[in-house]
Amino acid sequence: MIREFACWLTTAASGAVGVLHMRAQPDRLAKTLSIALPEIGTASLRRICDLDEALVLRASDNTLIVTPHGGPRLRQRLVRAISDAGISFVSPHQLSPADIFIETANDIESRMLNTLARAASPDAIALLLAQPQRWKKYGAPTPADAARSKRLCRLIDPPTVVIAGAPNAGKSTLLNALLGRTAAVTSPIAGTTRDFVSANIVLAGLACRVVDAPGFTQKNLPEEVFGATHSTPSPDSIDQAAIARAQQEILNADLVVALAAPNQEWPAIEHSKIIRVQSMSDILKSNDSKLKITLCISALAGTGLIEFAQAVREKIVPASDIANDRPWQFW
Repeated sequence: MIREFACWLTTAASGAVGVLHMRAQPDRLAKTLSIALPEIGTASLRRICDLDEALVLRASDNTLIVTPHGGPRLRQRLVRAISDAGISFVSPHQLSPADIFIETANDIESRMLNTLARAASPDAIALLLAQPQRWKKYGAPTPADAARSKRLCRLIDPPTVVIAGAPNAGKSTLLNALLGRTAAVTSPIAGTTRDFVSANIVLAGLACRVVDAPGFTQKNLPEEVFGATHSTPSPDSIDQAAIARAQQEILNADLVVALAAPNQEWPAIEHSKIIRVQSMSDILKSNDSKLKITLCISALAGTGLIEFAQAVREKIVPASDIANDRPWQFW
């Protein structure tokens, strides 16, 4: 007896199309969906459960991939109809990759396809597709591959990049420029951003969660961020709650971008991974800044943004990791 189940491979959120994976005896599948099954290896348009037209792919004798419309009400009615027929729904987390990708030849291929389906970064695609051959050539990754594998996994689950600095450093302007639309309000008035704003942005092939932290000075963040040697008087420029959120975001970040305008000092943040960026290069004169500048940008003029994106990607997932042809432990 085969294990019978149905499983949504798409999220519960409303969408244009849902993807439903079903496994049962062929006659049970046909009766449950009230359809004639397509030939194995083919797809046909069918009216399923007398509710909706969907593309039905018959992946094997007892496995179907069904793609109905993705509205929540329709999904609810399909779940009820299929459950009433005696086929139970399971979470994707209750299935192994081999349960879902039955067409694969081995465990590495099924894991690769399972990971490919949820990989956030464009740079992950070619690397994942190459893994079955690399595992076959070299065998499983060794301890020497562990650190590189951990970094490459940032291509699957987006890392968090926090843009931090004093009020009016240009953090919100930078976030909006990277995103290509307005996500954070900008203003010459210090303290306009009183809570963090975040957006998912692809930077040089790496999908990141980019956070615009509230503006702060050394005087209004706790010692966990600046270190115990600095004094931490009561906050006076932004709310305590916003300070706490900014602190937590910085502590949990995969990378901190310390941003400073021409007339500002670098924020003295302590973090294992940090890059320092001078903003507002369009108004910067040669003697305006006493900072040692390695990366200079103007979010308003759009200059330096490509170099900024490349620097972020290189700091989190170096190009040498992507170019390496050794196998990758991607799960």
